[in-house]
Amino acid sequence: MPSPRHVLCLDADFASTCSTAVDVMPDRNGVVLRLACLTAFTVVVDIEAADALMDALRTGDIGAVLAHHDQRGRVLLGVRPHPLPGAPAAVELAPMELELHLSPRHSVRLVFSRSRAHELLQHLADARDVLSRVAGRRQ
Repeated sequence: MPSPRHVLCLDADFASTCSTAVDVMPDRNGVVLRLACLTAFTVVVDIEAADALMDALRTGDIGAVLAHHDQRGRVLLGVRPHPLPGAPAAVELAPMELELHLSPRHSVRLVFSRSRAHELLQHLADARDVLSRVAGRRQ
C-alpha cells in the first residue's frame, strides 16, 4: 500500500474542503487515520475497529469504534450517515460522516460523499490487508 492515501472530504458545515489520510503504522500494528490531515485529529485503529468502520461505511449504519489518540488515549471514532436537507432519506445514498470529539472545544466532523466514502472504504481495506498479511507472518 503506497502510503498515505488521501480522500477528499468536507467539514460538516460544508464550509471548507480538506482531506483525510489513511496509512499503516510503521510497525504494522494499526491503521492510522489523520482526519482533516491534522496531527491533532490523528488516531490509530486496530484490525477489528477497521472492519467495523468499513462495515458502517459500506452499509450506511451508525457506529463507533475504539481508536487510540496519542494524547487522549482511548477515544471513540463515530461514523454515521449525514442527511442532506431535502434529499431522499435512503441511507445507502447519503454521504457519510466521521466524527471525533476529544473535548467540548476540540472536535472534528467530516462529511464524505458516497463516492468518497467508497474510496475511504477501499483505502481502509487495503490497509487492513497489509495488517492481516503481517499478522499472518507473525503467527
